[in-house]
Amino acid sequence: MISEFPFIILLIFIHLFYINNKGLQEIGRLDYPLGIVCGGSGNGLCKSILFESNQPYGEVESVYSILKGIHRKVDCQLVSGDGMDDVMSFLCLSFGVISNIDLDSEGLRWMGETRFTLWGVYEMLRNQTYPAKVWIKPASSLQDMTVTDEMLELPPLDVPLSHEEGWRCLEDSYSFVWVLVTSHSSSSVYSAPTLTLTDGEMMVVLLKDEGRMTMTEVLLGLDNGDHVNNDKVSTFG
Repeated sequence: MISEFPFIILLIFIHLFYINNKGLQEIGRLDYPLGIVCGGSGNGLCKSILFESNQPYGEVESVYSILKGIHRKVDCQLVSGDGMDDVMSFLCLSFGVISNIDLDSEGLRWMGETRFTLWGVYEMLRNQTYPAKVWIKPASSLQDMTVTDEMLELPPLDVPLSHEEGWRCLEDSYSFVWVLVTSHSSSSVYSAPTLTLTDGEMMVVLLKDEGRMTMTEVLLGLDNGDHVNNDKVSTFG
């Protein structure tokens, strides 16, 4: 049935895009052409596509980009967890304050992207932190090693990770942990300035418990990417 159509155009709300991709994943057609038109309150994927194409952000620009008929691949990340099905993520994986701003403000979706700003102020005043153990394998850790295909594959969740293979454990109390695959996580959040759509890389952004002033500085820096230059923020990737 799907083969009757040359491509699919989505007026994108993030949940609709997730459902669509999950269906394509189940039939083994993640390579199926998709046209993305911004329609939600975040629209990070749409913004990232238009940004990399040097196009202004908007619905008209999204449609114009689709009509040009230029196909390009987009990096995704596979998210696995105990007791859950694997999820193909096209934007980011977040934990802590960033996740709270996104999910807890769902009841304010009628406000558009303003809901993120409003809930960001609430989270700044709340200043909640979360204990976490983060294992990462920075690309820099592999520079002096003979890299094999096995080393690039993620081991099962029940297999201990090895420092000898370049893995690094960061255990602390964090305000947020953010794993990104696109330059923008919403139309006004320049979350990963060094990333492109097809560079095959992820950026990990970490903020420890540094107090309300630092949290305010970091959140205010999200619109232009200045948060990654804050000396209290750790970035990998």
